Order: sequence, then C-alpha cells, then structure tokens
Amino acid sequence: MSEKSFWQFSLAAYSVVGVDRLLLRLQDEFGADINMLLFCYWLGLDRKTPTPEYWLELQSLTDQWRKESILPLRALRRFLKQQPGVTDFRRNIQAMEVEAERLQQKMMEDFSASNGITAYDGDPVDASWHNLQTYFASLQTIDWVLVIDVNKELHQLMSLPR
Repeated sequence: MSEKSFWQFSLAAYSVVGVDRLLLRLQDEFGADINMLLFCYWLGLDRKTPTPEYWLELQSLTDQWRKESILPLRALRRFLKQQPGVTDFRRNIQAMEVEAERLQQKMMEDFSASNGITAYDGDPVDASWHNLQTYFASLQTIDWVLVIDVNKELHQLMSLPR
C-alpha cells in the first residue's frame, strides 16, 4: 500500500488550503463521507480500483460506526459551537470526533489490506477518478457535472500528495 498510512495521507490532504472547504461542502450538501472521498484518492495513488461491490461492502462496514459515533459527536460539537461558556467541552468533543474518524479510517485501511483489490494499469489520477465515480454512483445524490468539477478541483488542490 501507500508509503503513508491512510490517516497520514488524510491529514496531509486535509491541510492543503481549500481541500477542507470542498470536502465539507460535499459532506454537508450531498451526504458524502469525507473518509470515503479521501480513501478514493489514497487507493488511487497505489493504482487500486476496487469493484462497486467492494465499495458497498466497505460502506456497510463503516455506516453503523459513522451513525453511532461520528455523526452524533459532530452534531453535538456543532450545537456547542453556538453555546456560550463551553469552549473546553466543545474541544473535548471535537477531539473525540477526530478520534472516531481516525478509527473509521483504520477500519477502512484494515479492510483494504484483507480484501484483494486488483491493480489498475493506468496512472494514479485515472485510478482516483475511477474510485470517485464508483463512490459517487453509490450515493445517488450528486449530479455528474459536479462530480467532474469536484475531481478537477480536488486533484488541483491536493496535487495527489504522496
């Protein structure tokens, strides 16, 4: 797999100016899972393009975790943002949310290591694009013009960090 763990890759990608804004837009407006979006790129960098069935199985594995841990923590953190005098508590909830995200990524990385994924013969950009298309198709909430724009913008912003 990649020289960087999925978590290391995600931290590097998310720190690129503009990536956070775009990923949060996809999350908040279209229900995309930021970890899945980043996973598309992480796998693509290694020229890995899983089947649609793989993506569905991976989503099935992580959906309950997201619903029971990440999403409630996120909702609480956002609620607390509007409340006076709870800054330290909000920071603690945010740290728990980030840890829950890291644990989801560990699940995803472990899943990819234990489930055979065939290598893609093309370049990493094409592999990442293929992965994004497959993931977005599973969402059924995003129009394809946006998918193309997102791929271009993410690729430009991230410059596919290694």
